[in-house]
Amino acid sequence: MDFFEEFKRRMNRYFEEIDRNLSRFIANGVREPLSRIIEKNDKMIIEIELPGVEKKNISLKITENSVEVKAEKKSESEIRKKGFYRKFALPEMIIVGNPKAEYTNGLLRIEIQRKKIPEKKAKMIEVK
Repeated sequence: MDFFEEFKRRMNRYFEEIDRNLSRFIANGVREPLSRIIEKNDKMIIEIELPGVEKKNISLKITENSVEVKAEKKSESEIRKKGFYRKFALPEMIIVGNPKAEYTNGLLRIEIQRKKIPEKKAKMIEVK
């Protein structure tokens, strides 16, 4: 796959995520937390700011192509809860080995070992 095809695929996936989730975020008062992704040779680190959220109110789901984080916070002065949601599309399909997650002082840090899933080779079949 050449660079432009890969770029187009990633951008399409990114905008599909926005379309799927935007109306739900607006309707439910859910906001997207500040985050950053650090890519290293053998691992990917995702840091997400979740100020005021208790560890027990964080839900984390990791698949071979995405990381999904949901969190909920209830303020004493507020009756309703505030939600945080973020789904990251991983830049490549990976084998999810031993992911680690730590939450300290409002910062969630997720570390994922990167083992790229080998591409399946296409097989040419002769038509008779």
